Amino acid sequence: MDQSDSKIHLLLVDDHAILRNALKALLRHELDMEVIGEAKDGMDAVEKAEQLSPDVILMDINMPRMNGIEATKEIVTRIPDMKVVGLSIHEDEEITQTMIDAGAIGYVTKGSPTEELCEVIRKAANN
Repeated sequence: MDQSDSKIHLLLVDDHAILRNALKALLRHELDMEVIGEAKDGMDAVEKAEQLSPDVILMDINMPRMNGIEATKEIVTRIPDMKVVGLSIHEDEEITQTMIDAGAIGYVTKGSPTEELCEVIRKAANN
């Protein structure tokens, strides 16, 4: 987290604009978080991660062009200290583990309560 700004800067990555907008609206109420960018697929996420240097990337798994697992591997290879949190509809432990193996430091399902999502983001930022 940038010491000059106490907010956690987030990059939201999901191929559904409605979900990105909903996440942005939810996170707007968190005084310690700020969405600084959005990406619509994994390739876009890799570019935006390098351009924006967010504190945490909230990464969907199932996306076109490059999925979240591949994008996470690419991002943490290029920027080893980047914090990625997986976000998916899948509650499958195998998928969770695959995302962690790719370099994510947290994982939340889209059915999780907002409080859980925010807690995972805060843990990731402070990890």
